[in-house]
Amino acid sequence: YEISPYNTGGGGETSDYIWMMFLGALMLCGVSEFMGQVAPAQAMLYLVLYVWSRRNPTQQVSLYGFPVQAVMLPWALCAFNMVIGNSLLLPLMGIGVGHLYYFAIEVLPDAYGVDVVKTPRALIDACGGGGGAAPRPG
Repeated sequence: YEISPYNTGGGGETSDYIWMMFLGALMLCGVSEFMGQVAPAQAMLYLVLYVWSRRNPTQQVSLYGFPVQAVMLPWALCAFNMVIGNSLLLPLMGIGVGHLYYFAIEVLPDAYGVDVVKTPRALIDACGGGGGAAPRPG
């Protein structure tokens, strides 16, 4: 999933991905503390999966041999977790934080012209990013 562009000011390069992971981890740790969870690693996976699926909604993926559109993949995996008796708390936390991140980088700038999330210039320079806008996939 990290190959897809996550553009928050660094051109959709490594710096944007690192910034997304940092902000996501920060939010998930706060939510985990509030919800009494210890390690939100599974939630972090769902955050990345949700953002990727929203950025590539029409891409076909295979879930245990069944074709699924990418936009439905996080929900299909939640359903699978429910069927096998796993808790849905961490996946839903990851999807929720992923939705907040996606809303901040895609919806707010397009609809309201507000850039809430910007990758720090120091991180862009450290990762060798060129900056600028990455084209939206699809």
